[in-house]
This record gives sequence, structure tokens and C-alpha cells, in this order.
Amino acid sequence: MNHTIFNLARRHWPALVAAAVLVPHALYFNFVNDDAYISFRYAKNLAEHGQLVFNLGERVEGFTNFLWTVLLAAGMGLGAAPENASRVLGIAFGVGGLFVVNRISLRLNEDKPSALHVLAPLGLACSGAYACWCTGGLETQLFTLLF
Repeated sequence: MNHTIFNLARRHWPALVAAAVLVPHALYFNFVNDDAYISFRYAKNLAEHGQLVFNLGERVEGFTNFLWTVLLAAGMGLGAAPENASRVLGIAFGVGGLFVVNRISLRLNEDKPSALHVLAPLGLACSGAYACWCTGGLETQLFTLLF
């Protein structure tokens, strides 16, 4: 077990270092885009009333991010405010993206860990646009991770 943990840490330390940079960088921006409130409203009605609608009783689909809205509704069902749920999820998916970038970097170097592998995830973590959209309230980081 210790060998496995050591091997994982040896391979993914660049992503961990980058995550330590990304989290405070994202919280520095700490904004919620006004378009996110559309998803928040749908998520609220889903969590509280079981209806994926903007206005109760109306059947109009006005969102483009089903999975994100359902994840927000799950967070709201657990008692989180939508703004907070979106920040936590956005930062978590942003950190996940750092691990994907680290993995791609390793694959490009035939899975041989190197100190140079820190450049790709750290560069992404230092990117203002990447950090900013971790807290934007939209599905940007979920989409980026899945893409």
C-alpha cells in the first residue's frame, strides 16, 4: 500500500503543486457570473420541488447544462447555497483538470516522471482565465475536465 501511495505521489506531485496554486488563485477572483443564476433557479426548483423548471408549473427548458444543474441541485439538497456549491464544484473540477494535464504530460514522456512535468499543470493554474472560471458559477470547469 505504501509503495502505491509513493508511486502515485511521485507521478502526480506536479498536479498537487499546481492545485496549491490554483485554489487561492481561483478564490482571489471569487465572482459569480450573472448567467449562473439561471442554472441556480432551475436547480433550486429541482431540489425543493422536484421540478426542473424556471417557474413552478411552467414547462420551459431554458438551460443548456443539464448535468451541471443536477449537480447544483444535489448540492442544494444537501443544504449548500448555489453560489457555494458552484464554487466548490468549479474548483474541484478545475483541480481535476490539473491532474488530466499532468497525466497527458506524463504520457507524452512515456510515463517517465520528471521535474519538467510541473510546467503544464502549473502554467494552467497560473492562468487567470482558468482560475477565474473556477468560481464563475457556470459549467466551464466541468466541461473542460470532461473534454
